[in-house]
Amino acid sequence: MKRFVEKIAWWDIFIFRTLNNRIKSDISDRIIPYFTELGSWWFTSSACLLFIMLGRGKARMTGLEAATSLVSGSLLVLIMKRVIGRERPYLSILDVNTLRKLWKDHSFPSGHTAAAFEMAVSLSFGYPSLYLVFLGLAAMVGISRIYVGMHYPTDVLIGAALGSSLSIVTHFMFI
Repeated sequence: MKRFVEKIAWWDIFIFRTLNNRIKSDISDRIIPYFTELGSWWFTSSACLLFIMLGRGKARMTGLEAATSLVSGSLLVLIMKRVIGRERPYLSILDVNTLRKLWKDHSFPSGHTAAAFEMAVSLSFGYPSLYLVFLGLAAMVGISRIYVGMHYPTDVLIGAALGSSLSIVTHFMFI
């Protein structure tokens, strides 16, 4: 088991360094932070409110499902961050590129990624013909979190799995 954990840790740092250091460019430095914002609390909650307040029928229900997933996901992420207490990469790895405000809380799991997948999966249930767009944007949020130096790949993968799972459970609770 110890060898398995060491191998995951090695891959985690290798993939982190690849996305954070090796693929950097001026264009990426300007574009990728916008993807990070798609998973922010203000963006996801505003999108839910718009669906709920301005939508009718399927749109309103989709907004309610997404909001329910976001609230439960935010609470779960907060609890997990405090219990697990993993440091952010820029605090434990040398030469990490950071582009945005440095968060002082813990790294595991990625809350931005969880929120992005909560939205993406909820929207995919409501608008299935657009699921590739929604999931692609959510994946870009996760990649952006590594690129800006805030998360390890495992933080992002667990955030994606958590957000997706909560949205699936929420969807089946609503129907």
